[in-house]
Amino acid sequence: MVHIIPLSVGLRRLDTGNAVQYPDSSPVGAAVQQLGDEWQAVAERYEQRKAQQLAFDTEISARRLNDEIAKAEAAAIANAPADGVGFHDMMYGVVDPRTGRLVQPGLYDKAYDNFVRQAPAEQRPALMARKEAVRASGSRRAAIWEHQARKRYEQDRLVEVQSEGLTAIAKSDPNDAAAFDAVRQTGLDLLAKMDLDPEIRPQAEAAWRASTAKARMEALIAQDPRRAAEMLSAAPATSDGMGETVRSQLGASQGERAAAKGDWRRNEAPDEAIAQAFGNDVPKEEQQVIRRQAETAKLAQEIKIRAAIGRAEAEAPDEIARTGTYSGEIPGEDAYKIIYGRDEGLRRRQGLEWQVDVGKKIFDMGTMTNQAINASVVGTEPGPNASPADHGRHEATAVAAKLVLERRLADSGGYVSDLSPDISAGWKAVFGDWPSDLEAYDQDTYDRTIELSIAKQKALGIDNENLQPVPFSILLKLAEDRDSGSMYFMDNYAKASELFARTKGPVARAALVRELDSAGLGGILPGGKPRLSAGEVFRADANALRKIAANAGIGLANANEWVAYGMSGGTISPPDYKGAYYEPSNNVEKVMMRQGGDALGWAIPLPGAGRVVESTIPRAIEGIGSGAAGQAERSIGNLEAANIPTSKVGPGQVDKLGAGERSAADIPAKPQLEDSSEQPITSLDAAGELRVADSNTNPTTLSPAQDERRTTRPPRKSKLDREMVAAVARELFARDPSRVEHPGAKFGEAATNNYRKGYAQANPDVNIDDLVIHHQAEQQLLKRILDFLSEKRINSVENLRGIPKDLNEILHLIILRRENDEFHARYPHPTEQQILDHSTMMDKKYGHHFIPPVGKNR
Repeated sequence: MVHIIPLSVGLRRLDTGNAVQYPDSSPVGAAVQQLGDEWQAVAERYEQRKAQQLAFDTEISARRLNDEIAKAEAAAIANAPADGVGFHDMMYGVVDPRTGRLVQPGLYDKAYDNFVRQAPAEQRPALMARKEAVRASGSRRAAIWEHQARKRYEQDRLVEVQSEGLTAIAKSDPNDAAAFDAVRQTGLDLLAKMDLDPEIRPQAEAAWRASTAKARMEALIAQDPRRAAEMLSAAPATSDGMGETVRSQLGASQGERAAAKGDWRRNEAPDEAIAQAFGNDVPKEEQQVIRRQAETAKLAQEIKIRAAIGRAEAEAPDEIARTGTYSGEIPGEDAYKIIYGRDEGLRRRQGLEWQVDVGKKIFDMGTMTNQAINASVVGTEPGPNASPADHGRHEATAVAAKLVLERRLADSGGYVSDLSPDISAGWKAVFGDWPSDLEAYDQDTYDRTIELSIAKQKALGIDNENLQPVPFSILLKLAEDRDSGSMYFMDNYAKASELFARTKGPVARAALVRELDSAGLGGILPGGKPRLSAGEVFRADANALRKIAANAGIGLANANEWVAYGMSGGTISPPDYKGAYYEPSNNVEKVMMRQGGDALGWAIPLPGAGRVVESTIPRAIEGIGSGAAGQAERSIGNLEAANIPTSKVGPGQVDKLGAGERSAADIPAKPQLEDSSEQPITSLDAAGELRVADSNTNPTTLSPAQDERRTTRPPRKSKLDREMVAAVARELFARDPSRVEHPGAKFGEAATNNYRKGYAQANPDVNIDDLVIHHQAEQQLLKRILDFLSEKRINSVENLRGIPKDLNEILHLIILRRENDEFHARYPHPTEQQILDHSTMMDKKYGHHFIPPVGKNR
């Protein structure tokens, strides 16, 4: 403390001892007395000032002491247990509430005493006087913190237990009522032991029951969305009005509690038990959320299953036939039942199993000789007392054998190339991988590869007359090179010609000559047959497409007849389809029809087709690659044969499935048709079931025979038949859209709604009488009330395409019809851009068939 007044002065008083005394009444005495009073006032002021300074300094020290205590509290909290137990006593010690005596010192006492000892002596009494008051304040604070810490600890442990319980419910079987009840009761027991307010406890218990019921339902949704959605769509179960807590307080056993709820956990079905818990315990608004979740999961499951089924049915048999395995997952019977129902699901699943079995047999037959394949068919032929399984096994073997032998007969060079990596690598080395491949067209590599190809084919039992040394795909590429107009590709064609001309060995040379002639490439060799004219090629292409479509229909009629035969239990005669299938009439037709066969992959049929394979399709294939190019071209025409219903296309003449009144002897021979290039244009729609009125086509008068055939025709054609025809045609007619330059479709404004006239004026160089005018964006869109469309935009030249009349049936009424139907199904109310994008894609795929052509190949 700084003393402004000197101590010698602050202690001065009147001397009442031996000093001279002056009478008070005297002037001197009065003066002395006055002086003494002044000195005394100065001393008192000094004492007062000194006390103020001490109080101030003590307060500052007390504040520093509070900071030290706060630091001690923080350190104690950091080291306190998670539940806070013992924190108060550890910090502020234990005081006897009766005597107020300190029983057990705490960190507070240590920190306080240490601070006081270091304080100035004059401050210590004041600081010590404050100790118990500060203790009382801190003690209340520590007690509150300890209580809150305990509550937090219990809540955290409750969350952990409940989280573990909900996870266990999510992972367990939702039908396991015992496991569910055990988890739920564990949570309720824990809540009962917690220090909760009376108003909060029922809310916590209700929330736990709701959480467990929701978790159980979500587990069911994850396990079986369809079942969960059906369960939640039913009316909620009625509660008995008695909560779990009440039963627990009554001391009821688990079985008694179940009985108090109507014994639903013991006597009701799992679905009812789950619905009961959900309906009783989950709030209504949350139930709606879970219902939507179940519906969404059900829809997602169905979409996933449909995609898996679609992929498996489309890819599994063929992929297994090629590689022996399937890269995807084949859905089981339950998945099929979800999508198609019990009966139809089982039927479809069994059909896929049969196709997969055929695919496995095809793969197994890959390296077998023709003789061994035929022997396997004979070996599995069922006896008179054979079981249905034996018949099914024989049928699968027969179909697999048919497909393998057909593939070998149609393209034995490609077949052995797929089997042998050495042959495949050899052909790749011979013809190169990219432009300007300097190592391509090497004669030694060619000789070695063709020698391997022929040796492999002979090892498979293919005779010399049916050898095809070069894969058919390579010959197609050579034909494209020849017709490309590119000097580079024509140079490659010339190099290939030199290789072929120097083929070694009489067997290889003879086989190559036959194969090139059969593929329409005889002109590649000196003295070979010349190629057909452009017009002849065009007509042959069209005729080949029609034969492919007709054969598809005949094949279906074939299968349907045999299904009817099977359903009759053998009471009717089995049908005979010998000579039923259309064969190629010339080399170009042969190439086109073989392309169609390649496009369909292995095309494994459904069950029922295997019973006729030995006597039907192989006979129709025999001529391929064995000299049929020398036969005269037979007339084929009349497109109706490709579009009439299955029962009319095929010679079986089946009026309806399972009729059974007609024997094989009653089946007429395959109809002979006129040349398509001279046939008047009459049409069915793309599905081949109803006549389409086309304002572009002049009406023609049908002959009585044609009219009679039309009127007696059954009214509908199977969906599978229509799809096969459209699928084959689309594969063969479409070009690669990624290689086409196109500015993008657009609408214009027509000067007249007479669109034929408008098209003729815009394209004066075309003969409008030879064309059918097609609206790329169809006129039916006007009926969909699309505000951006009008008659003038629909009929604008920019939206019109010219289709040759002899392509009207296949391109206009089948291919484009199918493409547009799929577009309209996908976009019932399309935007303008979606319509234009679809038109652009149609131009890229089929624009080279339009007159004038649309889109330019890169």
